[in-house]
Amino acid sequence: MNITESMVDLPEAIQPIFEAAGWTASEAIAVQAGIPTTAKSRVDAILRQYAGLQVGSCGPGTEAAASNVYFYRSHRADVAELLSPWRFQIGSCAAFANAHNDHMILFVSDDGSYFAFTDADECLYRLVGCFGDIMKTLIFGYQIGASMPRDVQPFAAADGFADR
Repeated sequence: MNITESMVDLPEAIQPIFEAAGWTASEAIAVQAGIPTTAKSRVDAILRQYAGLQVGSCGPGTEAAASNVYFYRSHRADVAELLSPWRFQIGSCAAFANAHNDHMILFVSDDGSYFAFTDADECLYRLVGCFGDIMKTLIFGYQIGASMPRDVQPFAAADGFADR
């Protein structure tokens, strides 16, 4: 295993799209393997490279609609509440971008998993792969898979069912 794990590298296939949007390749930002990271620190790494960048466009894609991605300029803690119906499954997450004409919010979790919340249907999707894979999937319009079921929460006394 390498001493470092790259978090924000882009596949060569989409680098020209990012460059056309104003991005310039800089020193890779990496995290040492084995050192705990948080969703916030992962977002920090993403925003150091891409804050404020708007890449891609919506339209026909390879398997699904291609998306545009707009990276936040800073943390957006206000959107984390959208994920409360899946909290037991996904843990702590932080948002780093909007996509698909602001109809999708992209999140990363403490363990480095990526998620997309779609506001049109209020569904959550677990995205497969690393950061670069996720960007390629969205920009080129590959399928993101099935939505995740919401958490099943036990009834509590406050629900009025404990007394029955």
